[in-house]
Amino acid sequence: MTDEDLLSEPLPVRTRGRLVTGVGAAFAAVTIGALGFLGGVHVQKAQGEATPARGAFPGGGGFGGAQAQQADATTGEVSSVDGSTFYVQDASGNTIRVRAGEQAKVSRNAVADAEAIHPGDTVVVTGRTASSGTVVATSVIATASNAGR
Repeated sequence: MTDEDLLSEPLPVRTRGRLVTGVGAAFAAVTIGALGFLGGVHVQKAQGEATPARGAFPGGGGFGGAQAQQADATTGEVSSVDGSTFYVQDASGNTIRVRAGEQAKVSRNAVADAEAIHPGDTVVVTGRTASSGTVVATSVIATASNAGR
């Protein structure tokens, strides 16, 4: 067979393969998801310190409704109490003034009034922050200072 014979013969038709396979699509989906996650982490780091989750505590609901979307949460140790107003020192050392609203539910293994909160207690407060900086509580979960000992 000469070169001329080889050039004159038609080439066999090659069937075209699938452009996207299941494995390729799965790989692309995982890659896009991972890049999106990493991009979100990068954006959050660039924005600075994380803010507390809203609606993640009892009384606010895990998935949040209209009330939970407006709620702020404070967690820390009670440093002093004055009637239905008490002061919470958070993990960063900040002291936050909390006023239990008339509708606030204070839980301590049973429903109680805000006067049942004592210095040394650990509390989770859900409510809204007033313009004065005081948290107007709609729900307070208090754990006695000796509960974990």
